[in-house]
Amino acid sequence: MTHQQDISTQEAHPIAWPPSYRLKKHRRAKHVKLRVNRVHGLEITVPYRFNIREIPSILEEKKAWILKQLCQSKTNSLTTRPSEIILQAMNEHWQVEYIKSEKRLTLIEHPFEQRIIVIGHTTDELKCIKLIITWIKKKAKSHLALALRKLSQQTNLAFTHVSVRSQKTLWGSCTSQKKINLNYRLIFLPNTLATHIMLHELCHTKYLNHSKRFWQLVANFDCDWQQHNRALRHADDHIPSWCLLV
Repeated sequence: MTHQQDISTQEAHPIAWPPSYRLKKHRRAKHVKLRVNRVHGLEITVPYRFNIREIPSILEEKKAWILKQLCQSKTNSLTTRPSEIILQAMNEHWQVEYIKSEKRLTLIEHPFEQRIIVIGHTTDELKCIKLIITWIKKKAKSHLALALRKLSQQTNLAFTHVSVRSQKTLWGSCTSQKKINLNYRLIFLPNTLATHIMLHELCHTKYLNHSKRFWQLVANFDCDWQQHNRALRHADDHIPSWCLLV
């Protein structure tokens, strides 16, 4: 792609420069890695002792690539209301139908057919998406709370309370009072990854850190924890873009 093509793409979808970015320091990283995803935008992973003063020059060196990726990400996020919803953690695949009417926007669920119908002013796509996300959050709260309780019993790792929230940057968290928070979007992930995250938070009820003993405990319950941990770097790709609009 030529420089002129990059400029025209940028004009179609203006991107502020220098762009905002999310910085992650990784002890095992050997090189600087740039990545653009739909949730966090530009992510920069650097070695733990990396001099962050070098980042501006890296941004300039990779400017054409960064602008291209951010523009594509922005374009891809401009999606319409969903026609299907895949909840991998629940092994469910729902079809979505829309019926336009003058009635108040309503969602009707047909669980045996795994089908939902949205009836009302369906031309307002944002309101349709908000209604569907409210339905998804309700399903997530029920499913994830039950799944966490089962894992707690299996591992003998007790927690005091579970909340299912709309966290922007975390899949889960645990407090010193053993209260666990889970991101409702976990139900979009493959069940193996969702389970790994819940096990991770349960292990924090014993070790509220990422010490060697903590990871040994995780390994006791998840023999593939390293593979799952690496897969989480791309877990955002499982989240449909329309789910990020509200």
